[in-house]
Amino acid sequence: MFRQLQQLTILIFGLSLFSCGYFSDQPVENADIAFVSNVLEANCNITKDAEQISKLAEENIGSSLNCLRTGLKTYTEVSKRANPNFITLSELTTFINENLNGASSSLREKLSLFFRLGNVFLNEPNESLSVKNIDAIFDLLRVLNIEAIQLKNAIDGANAKREGENFLAYSRQFSRSLIRLADFYLPIVEANLSKSSGHAIDLKEFILDIFEGNTFGDFEVDPETLDSILGFKILFVGGEKIFLNSREVKRFLEISPDLASSVFNLYFANEEDLGGQINQLVYFQKNINEISEQVFSHGDRTIITTQKDIDLIFDKYFDEMENMDFLQPTVKELKNKLIDGKNNYSEIYTFKNINSLFSLADIGLDAYLYYLNNEGFFKKEQAIRPGFTQRGRISKQDFVNSTSNLAETLRLKITDSRIFPSEVEYFDFFKFLNNEMEEINIDENVLDAAIGIKTLFVGGRKEITNKDEIIILLNKLRNLGDLYYDLTSVDLETISAKDLLKMGLEDIKVFKSIIESSDSLQPVITAKNITTIVEYISDDGTSYENYVPLIESLKSKIIKGYKDIFSVRDFIVAADLIEEFVEKLYFTEITFDLIKPDRRNNDRVVVKQSELKGASYSKIPLEKQVAYLKELNQILNTYRYYRNEDGYSFYGNSIKRYVNGLREIVAVKWVADLLLPVYGEYPSDEEIEAGKPAKWTLTKEKLDAVLFEFRPALETFGMWTENIQTFGRNILLLADLFQEQSDGTLDIDAREIAEYGGLVFMAVKVGDEMLDTMISKGYCENKNTVDDPELENDCYREHFFKTLMIDLNMKQYMTKLYDYVVSADYDEVINFVKSVEGFTRDLTDVRTGYRMARIIFGAMLNIESTLIRFDLNQDNILEFAELEKGYAVYDDAVISLSGLDKIAGGFFEYLAPKAYYYMIDKMKLPPEGAAGAAVLQTYFLPKKIQAKRLNVGKLLEGIIEQANAQLEAENEAAEQEAGEEATP
Repeated sequence: MFRQLQQLTILIFGLSLFSCGYFSDQPVENADIAFVSNVLEANCNITKDAEQISKLAEENIGSSLNCLRTGLKTYTEVSKRANPNFITLSELTTFINENLNGASSSLREKLSLFFRLGNVFLNEPNESLSVKNIDAIFDLLRVLNIEAIQLKNAIDGANAKREGENFLAYSRQFSRSLIRLADFYLPIVEANLSKSSGHAIDLKEFILDIFEGNTFGDFEVDPETLDSILGFKILFVGGEKIFLNSREVKRFLEISPDLASSVFNLYFANEEDLGGQINQLVYFQKNINEISEQVFSHGDRTIITTQKDIDLIFDKYFDEMENMDFLQPTVKELKNKLIDGKNNYSEIYTFKNINSLFSLADIGLDAYLYYLNNEGFFKKEQAIRPGFTQRGRISKQDFVNSTSNLAETLRLKITDSRIFPSEVEYFDFFKFLNNEMEEINIDENVLDAAIGIKTLFVGGRKEITNKDEIIILLNKLRNLGDLYYDLTSVDLETISAKDLLKMGLEDIKVFKSIIESSDSLQPVITAKNITTIVEYISDDGTSYENYVPLIESLKSKIIKGYKDIFSVRDFIVAADLIEEFVEKLYFTEITFDLIKPDRRNNDRVVVKQSELKGASYSKIPLEKQVAYLKELNQILNTYRYYRNEDGYSFYGNSIKRYVNGLREIVAVKWVADLLLPVYGEYPSDEEIEAGKPAKWTLTKEKLDAVLFEFRPALETFGMWTENIQTFGRNILLLADLFQEQSDGTLDIDAREIAEYGGLVFMAVKVGDEMLDTMISKGYCENKNTVDDPELENDCYREHFFKTLMIDLNMKQYMTKLYDYVVSADYDEVINFVKSVEGFTRDLTDVRTGYRMARIIFGAMLNIESTLIRFDLNQDNILEFAELEKGYAVYDDAVISLSGLDKIAGGFFEYLAPKAYYYMIDKMKLPPEGAAGAAVLQTYFLPKKIQAKRLNVGKLLEGIIEQANAQLEAENEAAEQEAGEEATP
């Protein structure tokens, strides 16, 4: 097939040169001509030399051409003709038929080609050749012979280049040869061109006759394929499909050097010779544009070719060309999806369609070159993933400039063209490219999920677009590039939190500015789509489909609107919320920097509004700064535990404030303030009048509901348990009773949630480190898998404090606990760990894994917080007076959990203080019901009662045991009631 292609190329370049004899107003007659040398007594073999014409593009046939020249001139001297100054076809045919018996039809056909050159190049009369132009005709053939050899050698050389050779050398050879041909022929054509266009020939018939005569060796052309090829004659030289005239030959000569060279270059260009794929594509683009510049001007609706013709040409002549399996269907998809547009498919290619194809090829190469130049940003393994780091990427400025340049280039090209119809099925075309190109290869479900993002930025319908929307997108492309760079390139290992927050705040503002809000109710994406995209980006094999109900719930309760669909308006609302969140954190970061180090750890820290002057708050409005500062001062003087950059808080007598922990408190409190109004409850007016605080809180029932709703997240972080009611109850009691912020109201508010969040963060970090250290040090044997280790409980308890204080060096962060551990005897320490386990284990008879290690250490932090809070003299023991202050927090819980409010209508509630001290003193619960009341009535409080951590642990254990008993009784009652209702 390649040989056919190279011969077709030579045909294209030489067609105008060989077609001259067929320019006639009437069909050619007596086409079979013979000429033999023995009749003319010439010194050459006319028959043999005429046969050499088949080798016109293979070897120098100058001597044969001279022989034929001599023979033809001799004929003019010896023959009798009506006009001695001309030779006519009929006269020459008669002479040959009468005098050259046995001359082959092939010979006659070849000689007829020479005879006919004069019609178009020298403007000779039809079917005639002037004697004076015989030499000129053979000069034309001589030059064609020389350059045809060069053309063929260039094609053969580029096709089979030897090692170390470069196709560019053959490209230059090919181009120079074409230029020489055009330079020689063009003046001749112009000098002999009359005011008219000359006589038109039937080009299709002429070419078929040429190949039937084997003029081009073994090259084959069938009528159907030739008819398909001739459509491109219209495209480049104009006129009609199967007819060719002198003016069209002139135009062909003018464009052939650039046109044919560009075709040559497109076919043979390769990465190796051009220095890589990017250089190759730039070269492709240059040559495609040069081809498009040679197109003849037609009306938009002029029919050039059809899809059937294009497919036929591809299949016959380009089947072995590299990437043809991609190129051929791509052309068809470009035509159908981007040029014809929705519901306008046509097999016909008009002049406008062809121009659109050239423009789209140019635009597509611009976009693909941009992709390749920034490839590291777009590969699947480097997809949108906050925190992803890649060394050696280009700078943000370079990337944004590159994106901006692409946008401007495409905008100008699209604005100046009429490529797109009113509706373009861009998404179907992109899906086609995705399936065909390995470089893209995005999961189709992800594409379907992400399609709505188009609506967010340009409006309109999801699957289709138009020229106006594309221009809108290009106008926003610089900003999108800015956002994409930040999202994919942030290096959390090197960027400071302050810079990260500032960048995030600026990005959110940019994001909001480019949302297309003209139709705010337009759907963009669904909750299911979101999980599909997250699952693709995370690429860790985790299924996020079970997050859909949670996302839908949060959407309907916070953002409002349809729960499963995110509209443009919803994105605006979400962006406003995120902006406030990041804004608060950034304000916190900047403001903390204003506090001098020697003030940061004072018991009281107050930042005045005047101190904010001159600070760069990234355009945070003043009224917001005032509100944020008020809340920040409240946090600084209410909370005492702040995690440092290593993830540890200081649990001791003094306060050590770290900005990392401060950000966490602000963040968790913001989330709590956001969620409590939609998940919690607010006291009635009557309750507020009765003294209940006017704030949103979570009761046990509400907390259980929240935990069930957030189950996917808890499972992801390994914190879910089937005994979720007990787990939720334990969270509530620990947060509401055993923290710095605890108020003992048997519900939890935003302040308590914020403190508990920081405690949980530290518990997760340290709990996991303890478990891993015990295994790595060989203290305990892993009884489960490497990814989900478990230790025997006795071994875990035995090595608990050694691992915590020595191996992890937590004694520097937990000074009071360390003092207790080194001063207490071994049994007390072990019993203390057991007591902590006693009120944290919501599942009994299980080994200690990551989850249990986290909640055990977290509960121990609760006890530390309690000791530090009430140990006013800082002796690491709670004396009676200190315990008495603590009772103000625990009274309601003691009454409720001891059941004193349920005995005799609450008559025995006055025994609650005794119950509290009894549990601390005896480290056990009083008996239940009336028996318990009787015991408490006879209990005499020791004067020197005090509590160590073990006492507090037992108090917690007792409270949890009592709560478990009450919960079990409530569940049994509920089951019994349900059974009774089911009984007929």
